[in-house]
Amino acid sequence: MKIVKIIAVLLTVLAFSFTPLSAKKAEKLVKIGAVDLQKVFEKSEGRKIAEAQLDKKREEFEKQKGTKEDEIKKLKEDLEGKKSSLSSGEKEKIELDIKTKMLDLKMFIEDSNNKLMEEENKLLEPLVNDIKDVIRAVSIKYGYDIILDKSTYILYIDKEFDITEDVLTELSVKYKK
Repeated sequence: MKIVKIIAVLLTVLAFSFTPLSAKKAEKLVKIGAVDLQKVFEKSEGRKIAEAQLDKKREEFEKQKGTKEDEIKKLKEDLEGKKSSLSSGEKEKIELDIKTKMLDLKMFIEDSNNKLMEEENKLLEPLVNDIKDVIRAVSIKYGYDIILDKSTYILYIDKEFDITEDVLTELSVKYKK
């Protein structure tokens, strides 16, 4: 959802970054269109590709996390099974080892989550740029002066002014190359 908000802000900036209307253009009506950024983002091939790559990374992290959790579980079971036969020093050593491994697991999870967020941003940034470029191209092609985000700001717009499907088509062509 964070990315959708970023796209919405970028689209708003894009809409108002066109060259100011000259006196000649001021005489004509401004043509306003809309695009459903959420739909474009969700249905884009680029997002699907990025999600597949992120899922692969997530699986790797989950596997490593599972291994670490299994180590902790084994240590706890060993401690419980041998508790009566261990000296207090040996017991403290194993308990310290468990605490250390639990702290290591917690740090691993935090680090993995941070790496996944960084990877997501890295993978989605080109998609966001592609979406902006395609919206700009479609806007120019159909003579729109301003494009607004239909998914956030607009309650209703006639289908004639909705360029969502055109944007999706252009994006799909771009990602099939």
